[in-house]
Amino acid sequence: MDWSDDSLGTIYEGILDDEGGPKCPDECYKHQDQAASADTSGCKGKPLDMSLWPSEKPGEGAIGTGGDWGQRVEVNDMLNTMGQEHMMVLLHEIGHGFGLPEMYVAENKPAGYPANVMDESFTLTDGDGWLLRSVLENIKSRYNF
Repeated sequence: MDWSDDSLGTIYEGILDDEGGPKCPDECYKHQDQAASADTSGCKGKPLDMSLWPSEKPGEGAIGTGGDWGQRVEVNDMLNTMGQEHMMVLLHEIGHGFGLPEMYVAENKPAGYPANVMDESFTLTDGDGWLLRSVLENIKSRYNF
């Protein structure tokens, strides 16, 4: 690869998953084998927490899934929306990476809650900011910031 900028950390080449897609080394992935926190001591670079996984089958009946491990999105949807202003599925799944809940599920959404990407908005809104703030307030005590 003709790339000299190392500001993003180590760039890995030639490592592929079972579907032939590029991936980082297993020893660098914190959620390897669905682990909450896998051993990353063998990683030569910095371990990673999240990954973007374009896939032909992101989930049963889904065009995307997401969580603290990263985002898995349907590859054709991702490719078809890359040149567009809004990539709603990817944006929604990244929200799950930040701990945001499904807001299109009635029990998760208070009456009158503003539009947000975790529900049906195509763009980030104040509603997403309030969701993120709520998540951070609930986990702040676990971290030193």
